[in-house]
Amino acid sequence: MKIKLFFAITAILLTLVAIIIFVKPPERRFTLDSEDVDNPNIPRIQKAAEEGNAEAQFAYGHCLLTGNNIPENKPEGVKWLQKSADQGFAIAQSELGSCYYYGEGIAQDKEKGIALIKQGVQNGFTKAQRWLDVIEEKENNN
Repeated sequence: MKIKLFFAITAILLTLVAIIIFVKPPERRFTLDSEDVDNPNIPRIQKAAEEGNAEAQFAYGHCLLTGNNIPENKPEGVKWLQKSADQGFAIAQSELGSCYYYGEGIAQDKEKGIALIKQGVQNGFTKAQRWLDVIEEKENNN
């Protein structure tokens, strides 16, 4: 009985060692960190954006729109926001909507802008509801 238990424990330990040695750890998923807000690492963000990461595409587009640590290029920024929004990234949908509404980096289209901001709110970026309130107030005063 002790010999069977010994072999069972040995087999389990050898399996765990093999997993640790031979199984490749998963790639680190891109996530924005607090430093990316004030001092973004553009090469890291751009690489992840080009690899199709929606969060990175939003961040890269936002940096291009605002000229944060990179030369400002609003049309290019809108392009990256669109890629992120197409993947359903709520913040990108709302920011892209703002670009359309105000004609920032793209031809102005207020209806499309409002629809995109609403889409972002529905997909979880509830802070954009305030943007809609401001737009509605502005429209009512005109």
